[in-house]
Amino acid sequence: VERNTVSYTCAMSACFEAGELDKAMTLFTYMEVAGVPRSLITYSVAISGCSRNEDWETGVRIFNELIEKGVVPDAALYNSAIS
Repeated sequence: VERNTVSYTCAMSACFEAGELDKAMTLFTYMEVAGVPRSLITYSVAISGCSRNEDWETGVRIFNELIEKGVVPDAALYNSAIS
């Protein structure tokens, strides 16, 4: 499997669905270390995954991080942030 934005995002989503918050966040962090760009979908998956796993503090941190990086949230990302 090619290591790219889509594969990392899919793997993160699977980890969140399985309740493996730590593994999902490790993948999220490693994307930046490996130079793999994060898409709006990546951020949306991370924020909603944190919410589903009741880690709102990390979800807010991720949202603030993307704003600081100049990423412009779309409606789906805002929805992830408030749900």
